[in-house]
Amino acid sequence: PLPAPGVSVRPVAADVSGYASVQLFVDRARAVDAGFVLDDGNAKDVAEICRRLDGIPMAIELAAARVRALTPREIAIRLFDRFRLLGGHSRSLMPRQQTLKALVAWSYDLLTEPERAVWRRLSVFPGGATLEAAEAVCAAEDVAAEDVLDLVAGLVDKSVLARDTVGDVTLYRMLETLRTFGVERLDDRGETTAVQRRFIAWHVAAVERTLQRIHAREHRPMPTSLRNGWRNVEEAARLAIALNDAQSAVTLSLLVIDWGLGDLHLAEAEEIVSTALGMAGDQDNELRALVLVMYRTLLGFRDAQDPRARTALEEGIGAARRIGADWALHAGLNNLASRLMGAGDWAGAQALRRSLSAVARPPSFPQSGGNAARAR
Repeated sequence: PLPAPGVSVRPVAADVSGYASVQLFVDRARAVDAGFVLDDGNAKDVAEICRRLDGIPMAIELAAARVRALTPREIAIRLFDRFRLLGGHSRSLMPRQQTLKALVAWSYDLLTEPERAVWRRLSVFPGGATLEAAEAVCAAEDVAAEDVLDLVAGLVDKSVLARDTVGDVTLYRMLETLRTFGVERLDDRGETTAVQRRFIAWHVAAVERTLQRIHAREHRPMPTSLRNGWRNVEEAARLAIALNDAQSAVTLSLLVIDWGLGDLHLAEAEEIVSTALGMAGDQDNELRALVLVMYRTLLGFRDAQDPRARTALEEGIGAARRIGADWALHAGLNNLASRLMGAGDWAGAQALRRSLSAVARPPSFPQSGGNAARAR
C-alpha cells in the first residue's frame, strides 16, 4: 500500500498533497478529467478515499476513474460498497485488474483452502486479532487450533495480514478492503453466524477471566488484547445484540462502558448498554447490578442531570441488595455518595460513606484511559 493521510492530518490540500496515494489519485483523476484540481474544497474527501482504500494503488486508480462521473465527496460516500463502486472496465487491463473485487478474488484463489478459511474467519475482527483469539475463532472441523499459527504466518508472508506488536503481544490486522472481501466470502459459505458466535464467546470469556481476577484481588491490568481491541469489543457487543444473546451483551457492556468513558465514545456506548440492559429485563444477578451502577457513571459523565442516571443507580443498588452482591452494592453506594456530594448534600454523603464500612470493598475494574479513571 502507498502512504495515505491519517485521520489526524489536516484536511487541506497543502497537507495531504505530499502523500503518494493522494498524488496517484490526482494523476489518474486528471487523466479522465483534465480540469481536476486538488484544493481545500476536496482535499478532505480525497484523503478519506485514499485512507479507506488502504492506499492500495489499484483501488485508488479505479476510484479516480470515477471522477469522470462523480465528485470526490460522492465517491467517498459510496465506498460503503467499494466492490460495486470500483467495478470499472478497461480494455488495457487484464481481467483480474478490471475491478478491485476481481483483483482480491484472484489473490484469494491462489491460497490453500485452510488459508482461505483463516482469512474469512479473521475478517470478523475489525480491530485485529491476537494469536489466542485467532485460534479460538478460526479453529473448526476443517482447521485445527494447532495449525492456526502456521496458517496465520503464511498469510503474513503473503501480505494478507499485517503484523503489529503492542507491548508484549502480537496483533494480526487486515486491510479493510481485504476484510470486506473476507466478510462476503464468510457469508457465501454460510459460516457467518457460527464464526460470529465464536467471536462473541472469546470476548465474553476474556471479560469473565478479568472479573475472576478482580474478585481474587489479583491486581493485574486488563489484557492487552482487550485494551487495544475496542473496535472488537464494540463489534462483539453489537453482534450479541443482533443475535439476541442478552447475557453476552450485558457481560460485554462492562467493557463497552469502560471504552466509552476512556475514549469518550459516550453516545455509542450508551446506545449499546441501554439496548443490552433492555434485553436482559429485570433479572437479578451481580453482573447486571454492576452494569447498572456503571451505566449511571456513563450517563452522568455525559449529562449530570440525566434522570436515567439516578434510575439506573437505584435499580443497580436494589438488585445488589436483593442478591447480596457486595461488590456491586459497594460500587453503587459509593457512586450515590458522590452524587449526593455533587448536589451539596454533604451530610447524606458522609452517612453513606460510613455505611460502606460494612460492605466488602471491591478492587477497581481495569481502566482503559484517564477519562474513565476521573469519571469513577
